[in-house]
Amino acid sequence: MQKQYFGDINDYRKYILIRKFLKPGHMSIAFCWMLTPDDHRNDGQDRRYLANEARWEHLDPDLYRFLKVVCRKDPFSGIKRIEDSDLLNGCCFHGDELKPAKEERAAYMRQFLKVASEHKAQLAFYDSDNGIEVNSVPIGTANSPKYLFWHEIEKAYAQGMSLLILQFFPHESHPDFIRRRRQEIVGHTGSRNVLVYDARRVCYFLVAQDKHLAAIEATNHGLEPLLTSGQIRLIPV
Repeated sequence: MQKQYFGDINDYRKYILIRKFLKPGHMSIAFCWMLTPDDHRNDGQDRRYLANEARWEHLDPDLYRFLKVVCRKDPFSGIKRIEDSDLLNGCCFHGDELKPAKEERAAYMRQFLKVASEHKAQLAFYDSDNGIEVNSVPIGTANSPKYLFWHEIEKAYAQGMSLLILQFFPHESHPDFIRRRRQEIVGHTGSRNVLVYDARRVCYFLVAQDKHLAAIEATNHGLEPLLTSGQIRLIPV
């Protein structure tokens, strides 16, 4: 996650989804920001939706109004401000910058799992820049903080949490990519329940523990406005 992209259209869909999981009776969440330095590019800062209330506000009015105010004033302060708001009640946060060095990264992830355990989190959300690791970017290299690695996924799932993993789509067929990545996730975790939320530019892989299926089903029922509007497409197991 880079602070410069806070509040863009991907963020709006992301926080709507997270807030559905946080509804009373659903799930507590450990939020791993996986912060990386801002690159000062403008390629992903699409906030045009904030100028079209008629189309977008009804999906989550409280969130929409919050993002509109923050993005008008100072989007770089957005992460701290949403943590301090009541929009993500039920979340705990791990928000330091993620460094490339293997030892620092391992300590960062250990601390996140400790925070999640203390919070009794049921769901771990990983907000990486790009998604799950690729062969061309080994752990410990300069760009490795942009990715979540398989051994980190395995360890978090073994701790008993369900996982929600943000994944940007590569330049290939989305259905083919989803099918391949889902098979890899099953192979690494053993989860029999890997759902996918296709949010157009990105998707979210939900690696579900059996014990959380009822809460996840309740969350999915609450997604109807997003599904009807086409902002998110649920791809079941």
